[in-house]
Amino acid sequence: MYRIFSFNWLLSCLYKIVISVKLSESVLEGEQAALTLQFVKGGVGNIPCNVSLNQFEDEVQTVIWYKEIDKNNPTPIYTYDVRDKEIENGEHWSDHKILASRGSFRYQDEPAKLVITNLKETDAGIYHCRVDFKKGPTLNIEINVEITVSPEKIILMDDVSGGYIDNYVLGPYSEGDSVNVTCIALGGRPKPNVTWWKENAILDDVSEIATRKRVKNTLYLNHLDRTDVHAVYTCQASNNNNVPPLTAAVTLDIYLRPLWAKIWGKQRVLSAGNTYEISCEVIGSRPRPLITWWLESVQLVNTRELSNAVNYSSTSFLTFKPSMEQDNQIITCNGVHPIFNATVEDSWKLKIHYVPLSTLAFDSAVNRSDIREGMDVMLHCGITANPWVYTVNWKYNDKAIYNNPEMGTIITNQSLLIKNLSRSNSGNFTCVGTNLEGIGESNVLRLDVKWF
Repeated sequence: MYRIFSFNWLLSCLYKIVISVKLSESVLEGEQAALTLQFVKGGVGNIPCNVSLNQFEDEVQTVIWYKEIDKNNPTPIYTYDVRDKEIENGEHWSDHKILASRGSFRYQDEPAKLVITNLKETDAGIYHCRVDFKKGPTLNIEINVEITVSPEKIILMDDVSGGYIDNYVLGPYSEGDSVNVTCIALGGRPKPNVTWWKENAILDDVSEIATRKRVKNTLYLNHLDRTDVHAVYTCQASNNNNVPPLTAAVTLDIYLRPLWAKIWGKQRVLSAGNTYEISCEVIGSRPRPLITWWLESVQLVNTRELSNAVNYSSTSFLTFKPSMEQDNQIITCNGVHPIFNATVEDSWKLKIHYVPLSTLAFDSAVNRSDIREGMDVMLHCGITANPWVYTVNWKYNDKAIYNNPEMGTIITNQSLLIKNLSRSNSGNFTCVGTNLEGIGESNVLRLDVKWF
């Protein structure tokens, strides 16, 4: 067993020596660099070698790949031997120091190719493919392989703070601000080109070398406005077309001042004693504003809020139960930006309808304690109402009374005149005002007629 192993090992060494000598003597003669290929470090390299270029109907014997480790010093790195075999049964050998298990030969491809996986920077250089035929002359092909090293990473820096951008969010800033953001690409050979993009449009393609291993590009954004909110700016770094560029994106965060406030439904007329929900919308504020309600100088607190982040809209709903005393008072919705203290507001002069408030009293000339038979007495009905009353009615002992001058009862506007009193006129009087809101009956006024 040991002798057999030693003999096979010796044959392998002799075979490699013979190949190396033959390559050194013949393969460089008359060769021209026919092809230059570019691959990316870490990727896969397919180095072609057309084994069917022989003009005779011939058979391939060996395919030998070698690499110039030193100039004009070719070193065998891979062989494919099909002597006395079908081509699909050829024997593969690769140099364990240079290729190890990274290399393979795809003879069935057109053209055939040496495939090297997990490419290294040291894989760059001049490669030769030597094809020996059974009858025809040897074919030599030279290929120059260049290895591109992609940039390692991208970092983004905010020029205002001088620090790295956290969470890929730039800001927040204010409307009108100007911002500079720098994209730095680390590593890469050759040096990458660093560009700035917004969606599919390129904004800046002029990069500069910062240090030996750094290339940068600074994007200048002037006079930010609300159209820039959530705008996405993408930095790309690339030095080849074989792999996608390295990218990093930032989203712009901007605080926006409120544009306007609006109380909805101000054309309405409210009825005292009823409960309403009044809404006020503040548009344009980011972040959402603080919305408060005021009746004259008194803050109202019975509110709830809804916000819509899409159109920067915030709506406050006020639950409001008006009273007659609040007619013609001013209600105000106030929206304040929580950071800028920028304010917008809208006001509404209330129109409140209510049931008539009726008050019955004697005429000021009447001495209530000295009302006797034969006298004339005037009663006045004072009314407060909105809208104004359309009828005023009178009652005596809870029964309607009407204008009857012949009987001594005279009704004019809001006054009742009783002429030539008698003891039968003693009793309880009320007046009743009626409008669209309802019926308002006055206080009871007692009339006592003295007789002798």
